[in-house]
Amino acid sequence: MPLTITASANITVSPVTSNTGTLSEPAMSTNAASIITANSNRKGLTIFNSGNNSVFVGYANTVSASSYAFELPSKAYYEMPASPLYTGGIWGITASGASQLEVVEFV
Repeated sequence: MPLTITASANITVSPVTSNTGTLSEPAMSTNAASIITANSNRKGLTIFNSGNNSVFVGYANTVSASSYAFELPSKAYYEMPASPLYTGGIWGITASGASQLEVVEFV
């Protein structure tokens, strides 16, 4: 969130806003797959695991169930931090079985 401090000690906070959210529903399996591609215009991102298996999430196509950024358990929700906002691609994989994600990207 941009923050401005003037010489007179006034503080102005300018929230990043978006009026567009795009839903995608990538299927995850035991093969690494793209959750969402890179987008330099991204302002926010949410991921919900509506499936029955955990999804291991990473920032490269080399993500695995033993090398990942974070685990998204079944029925769990993740909201990307706003600062710093990551605009690169995101990948996922399951340790076994399949799972379905619901991803909303805000631009």
